[in-house]
Amino acid sequence: MRPMLDDVAGRIVAEAILLLKDKDSPVAVGFGGTHYAPRQTALILSTDITFGHIFPSHALEDLDETMIRQAFLRSRADFAYLDRKSMKREQREKLIRMIETTGFEVLKESDIREMDGVPWEFCKQLRKRVREICPSGKTVITEGIKCALSSCQTCICPE
Repeated sequence: MRPMLDDVAGRIVAEAILLLKDKDSPVAVGFGGTHYAPRQTALILSTDITFGHIFPSHALEDLDETMIRQAFLRSRADFAYLDRKSMKREQREKLIRMIETTGFEVLKESDIREMDGVPWEFCKQLRKRVREICPSGKTVITEGIKCALSSCQTCICPE
């Protein structure tokens, strides 16, 4: 009886994988939290984001720029997410410096939730343009932007 259940389960998993579409989902490298990464898991389940590497809090002291760069490259990640509540301010600031030195940015949970449902390519271009205009500026994806995007299914940037 057991092999038949395994065959059925295997078929269900295989069909689920085949149904997946190549979505425009941003990939993050996660820092902080417990081994089970509850904040990162909550973001995966409630937004379009996915995670490559996730470093739990107990591993953060051992990280250096080379390891961080490798995590981004191997995950093909777009940005970093820090579970800010799981680390001390000094540790968070050190991590942010190392991440930014490697050429990546850190997004807060509110940034991730704000861009949910908006094509990642559009978010990337908008964030880049805001940094060009005002390096210390904050990108805000308003309901107006989301509305304009919803009426334009094929373009990256609404007029």
